[in-house]
Amino acid sequence: MIVADLRRALHSIGSARLRALLTLLGVVMSTSSFVLLVALIRGGEERLAAMEQQVNDTDLVIVRATPAPHGSEQRGGRVLSRSDGAVLAHSRAFGGAGVAAEQYREGTAQRGGRERRVRLMSAGPQALQLYRLELGRGRYLNDSDFAESRRSCVIGYELWETLLEGKPEIDAEIEIEGELWSVVGVLQPKPSMGGGDSTNSWNRRVLVPETSYDVAYNPTHQAQQLFVRPAGTPAPAALQALEAVTKSTLLRLHQGLLNFALVPREQREQAQLIFRIVQILLVGTALVSLLVGGINVMNVMLVTVTERTREIGIRRAVGASPRAITRQFLVEAMLLTSLGGVFGVVLGCALGWGSTLILRQVVGQWSLHLELWAILLGVGLSMATGLVFGLYPARRAAQLDVIDALRNE
Repeated sequence: MIVADLRRALHSIGSARLRALLTLLGVVMSTSSFVLLVALIRGGEERLAAMEQQVNDTDLVIVRATPAPHGSEQRGGRVLSRSDGAVLAHSRAFGGAGVAAEQYREGTAQRGGRERRVRLMSAGPQALQLYRLELGRGRYLNDSDFAESRRSCVIGYELWETLLEGKPEIDAEIEIEGELWSVVGVLQPKPSMGGGDSTNSWNRRVLVPETSYDVAYNPTHQAQQLFVRPAGTPAPAALQALEAVTKSTLLRLHQGLLNFALVPREQREQAQLIFRIVQILLVGTALVSLLVGGINVMNVMLVTVTERTREIGIRRAVGASPRAITRQFLVEAMLLTSLGGVFGVVLGCALGWGSTLILRQVVGQWSLHLELWAILLGVGLSMATGLVFGLYPARRAAQLDVIDALRNE
């Protein structure tokens, strides 16, 4: 029966091609805009994350050194340090969590009469992953650099262009605050939303082994920030428990002196929240347009029922039940919107691909994200539109009086 209904639906659509095309157009545009908007939002979210100059990952516990509360300065106690990070990393309560300690200072890098203000940062073995960095040339700091406290460094892209004049070979030395550092690697460009004309940009930073940094500038091994990354992907409740354990452990190590603060995850989730709101608004707009397309489908099906009243009367007269008539017109409506959904997904993917090419020329690196859930949801919503908005015309066709339908010209 379904096969026969499909044949009738295809014949009906083929006999009124222009009407079917105009009806399809609304569903196609709605579905394609849905797929395209999801792809652009996902690509934009990834692009902004790549441009972020700070560590704001929501799966991290971030601890910052702060002044001691007023009146407790005389109590002494230790300050936030690398040894705190070592204790956290080796504690059973943290289950092998990765810990990184951050310490940096501002300075001026010089070479051959050229100079630039830079941020000199102590770096551990996992710095590239922690800061979402990519290596463009040379190598990263190796085990020997850390073990022997070598004066090796990895510099930002702008420093390579200005101080080393963009030379392919990077075996050179730069001077920072009276200390000579051997350049072993260059970072990929990491643009920032603010233009990056400051030492806050990774294009103006210098990574050196944390052991070498402490020998030269930080004999007390202090840390400005600690980053604790738990193993695996923790649930929000597990991460909250980890924050509580981190605070209690550091309080014990600091003899109860609260000279540190945990960065609330709510601050780091603000950017994601903004993206979710934008995504809901844009996707909601696409769904409203799909609703308008569904109303158009219903109008077209009502006209179709009126034009085919005599055909309905003949089918009823030869034994077709009201349920069969309802199924016939529902299949036709769903076939129409399903075709629109499929064509819309294809168009949305093509527009997403074209938009990605344009955005790469305008803003640089941009990834194409065609989300499978958006594709499946787009087709599913199109089919649901045909079912919902085709039901009333189908029931109206099934309720026609047989005698009146046969008399219709």
